[in-house]
Amino acid sequence: MADENHKPGADGPAEHDEPTQKPFSGAGGPVPPQRNPALIPLLALIALGALGAIVYHFTANRTTGPTSGSHALPPDKVAALKDARAAAQSTQLKKVTISYGNSTCEAPTIVAYEKGFWREEGLEVNLVLSNDFAAVQQGLTLGNIDATQAMAMSLVKPLEGGLDVAVVGGLHTGCIKILAPVDSPLNKPEDLKGKRIGVPGIGDSAYTFATRVLATKGFDPAKDFTWRVFPSAELELAMAKNEVDAIVVGEPIGIVLTQRKVAKTLLSMAGDPPYDKEYCCLAVIAGKLAKEDPETAAKITRGYLKGAKWTAANPVAAAKIEVDGQYVATTFEYNAAAIQELNFLPSTTGAREALFNAARDLKLLNIVQQATDERALADSAFKAIPGIDDAWINNLTVEQEPAPAVSAQPLSQAALAANGAASQHH
Repeated sequence: MADENHKPGADGPAEHDEPTQKPFSGAGGPVPPQRNPALIPLLALIALGALGAIVYHFTANRTTGPTSGSHALPPDKVAALKDARAAAQSTQLKKVTISYGNSTCEAPTIVAYEKGFWREEGLEVNLVLSNDFAAVQQGLTLGNIDATQAMAMSLVKPLEGGLDVAVVGGLHTGCIKILAPVDSPLNKPEDLKGKRIGVPGIGDSAYTFATRVLATKGFDPAKDFTWRVFPSAELELAMAKNEVDAIVVGEPIGIVLTQRKVAKTLLSMAGDPPYDKEYCCLAVIAGKLAKEDPETAAKITRGYLKGAKWTAANPVAAAKIEVDGQYVATTFEYNAAAIQELNFLPSTTGAREALFNAARDLKLLNIVQQATDERALADSAFKAIPGIDDAWINNLTVEQEPAPAVSAQPLSQAALAANGAASQHH
């Protein structure tokens, strides 16, 4: 890249001191000093060269200044020069592909991208949308995806099956709720025995979380409940039509339904122990990349963790970034409420413990084989990046920005309809 501080002409000929002479005063005055005629062409050449260097220096350093005047570049030349500089910078960045999903909890990914944290690390990120975790796993394996944000519960079974990834950090806790209609007699998970529960998919993170909760309370999720599958956007309608007794959803759907008084919370991963201390979303890097290019893996990790810490310091601003960029299908007001329910306190050790806790509970469901050592599974999947630990995170400073104003007025029906295609989780 060209050095913008370089002064064109600075490497030109050195200045020559002129001989000291008295001023010529006309007839009878001192005779002017005589010069060697052979030096005259040389001196003229030097003078012309210096003048050319000065003109070049003056014009080349006014590309961002006024465009009028004898020394200014035309606007099209200024634009072309800026484009050339941007292209030169881009070619020096390491290109990586990072996937994300349409959910509030992806804020660390979106913030790191939009605030330029990865670009500061020397990475040019190709951000791709995918709500299909099976496709994301395949991409990580084949090298089409370099990193993603994924839920610990969704990772455990693929890890047991040999998925080659490096889990490098926990990004936040809590993002799933179990809800029932606001006028339902159901008030806690134990009341769900024999009931119909709606989920976006069998085996997805919402289903897995609900089965974890119910299994730890002594139920057999396969026998004691009826599971009904609906697209995320249709779960509210299924509940309203009495096709299910309860639903399991992520954010921002959960906050939308509870704030609209359509549903009440039976259990929240963000607010109810022991899940409120457990990292649900983790930063995950393709195993091959982590092994063969640890420097890039470290850069990706720092971007994720900084994105999470910035979100913690600026939750409302992060919510606005997601909505303004159309990364989530909800309104700013709802997304701001949802994001403030989550605890964006990044951690490295918390990621390993989240994997262990999920594997332990899934063993109760026989989803994880009884012969699997859950501690060994968590230790094997977690990768400690040299120089990046909880102490590094604690010392990391991020800018705190003024929070955007959030309307306290009820939202219109048109605004509420914006949530029709809301989030799914990996």
